Amino acid sequence: MTHYADVWDGTLSHDGLGISAAANEAEAVQEAKAWAKSLDSVPENAWLRVNINGTIRSFRFGEF
Repeated sequence: MTHYADVWDGTLSHDGLGISAAANEAEAVQEAKAWAKSLDSVPENAWLRVNINGTIRSFRFGEF
């Protein structure tokens, strides 16, 4: 399965992981969270959005 992740503030996408492959949804989410944790800074009101084969999962920064 393919996935893409980005940092989104409700209006703009500020950074993106790019398209990547994962064995399953859990692996895709873990990879996206690890990438997001590695960022130097994110907007205060940003969310991590993970698009997995067209299905969006979103996570609030500080909750993972």
